[in-house]
Amino acid sequence: MRKSSMVLGLIGGILAVLIGLLIIAGGAFFTEMFPTMMESEIYSAGSDFEDFSSADMDMMSSVFTVFFTAFGAAILIAGILGVIGAAVVNKNNVLAGVLMLLGAAFTFFTVYAFISFILLLLGGIFALTREKSPNDPTFSKDFE
Repeated sequence: MRKSSMVLGLIGGILAVLIGLLIIAGGAFFTEMFPTMMESEIYSAGSDFEDFSSADMDMMSSVFTVFFTAFGAAILIAGILGVIGAAVVNKNNVLAGVLMLLGAAFTFFTVYAFISFILLLLGGIFALTREKSPNDPTFSKDFE
């Protein structure tokens, strides 16, 4: 179970880091392009939207920037927690399980990182489960 926990945490963490970076980059792109796109849409729509000023566009752009940056940072933190959890799973499985479950909790509220949520959740659960050793009386190699 430790090996599967390490693989799931590593894949989920790396995926979350990549998704977080893409969301932050998308937010930066949106900040630059939103006022230009909206001005062209407003002027082509006619007189219904003439009350929007440049300051309104900048304010809406800032709101979207904060939104994308916050979600991207949360997913990025979750990915870092997942990778750290995968790295320490062989030394301290409880810490690794808690880190992966915290990373899963950060990605739970976003649609973008749903696959990372599943992978980190399973990796955290696998890290917290107890491994059966061959000396355990409930362990049996043959089922006769």
